[in-house]
Amino acid sequence: MKFYRTLFVIFSLLISCQGFANDSVREKLIVEELRLEDSGDFSGAIDVAKKILRSNPRDTETLNVIAGLYGKLERYEDEVVWAKKAISVDRNFYLAYNNLGNALFYLGKLDDARNSFETAMTLAPRDPLPVYSLGTLAEERHDLSEATAYFERSIELDPKFEPGMFSLAAMYANAKKYSMAIAILDKLLLLNPKAQDAIEMRSKIKAALK
Repeated sequence: MKFYRTLFVIFSLLISCQGFANDSVREKLIVEELRLEDSGDFSGAIDVAKKILRSNPRDTETLNVIAGLYGKLERYEDEVVWAKKAISVDRNFYLAYNNLGNALFYLGKLDDARNSFETAMTLAPRDPLPVYSLGTLAEERHDLSEATAYFERSIELDPKFEPGMFSLAAMYANAKKYSMAIAILDKLLLLNPKAQDAIEMRSKIKAALK
């Protein structure tokens, strides 16, 4: 799950850019936050994101970005705090529930994490991310059939959803359905030829078949 956390972090930041096109200071701060995040300086990115909040402390997207950045630092208690701040401003902001679920997942609070992911899914039934997150939770609980079903559902919702494709391929490989796993990986690599994890998994499956 951690591997794909940036998906919704960047999505939130891009949303933040909209509606503030005339605020050059804010835009520069957002660009700087992204630069620091891309460079791996998550603490620095948090500091910049908090500066963004000075102009609007109830900015749900930025509150949630900070939550995700704390998650990158593996400071999951802080991630919970900031995700809840975003939810307190907008109880329909599904990305914050998904972030909250991620933090609870890593804190070992799996039932609470499931509740949060299910809330996110209810709020955004056409988005593959909450469904995918429920799949990772099922995988953690070693319910591989349920995990597979969630991952399949995630790419039904979005056939180009790379996290779901990768995880589904892993489920197929674990079930020794190698041809199905390779077929999914081939589709993923058509979308993203540089997906290193997919390249490595495909190579391992091919080696196991020799």
